[in-house]
Amino acid sequence: MFFMNMVLLFIFFLILNTAFKYVRIEFVYRSVEQENQRLLKEITKIQQEIDLTKSPDFLEIMARRMDMVKDGEYVIILPVEK
Repeated sequence: MFFMNMVLLFIFFLILNTAFKYVRIEFVYRSVEQENQRLLKEITKIQQEIDLTKSPDFLEIMARRMDMVKDGEYVIILPVEK
């Protein structure tokens, strides 16, 4: 009888250990998924900022800020092919 109880207790602990491993894996998976979503949003934001720096309006604003173009002067930006 004692041996049978020990076997059942051992099996119970194996099941309990497996359950805790599953819970930990699920928690890590959700944490990684949330971090992934945050990084995707950050990448999208950075990509939008990069796209804005390529626009002619941005180039004109920066040229005026650096006093390369004075008020009343026109700015013509020509596309450059690589």
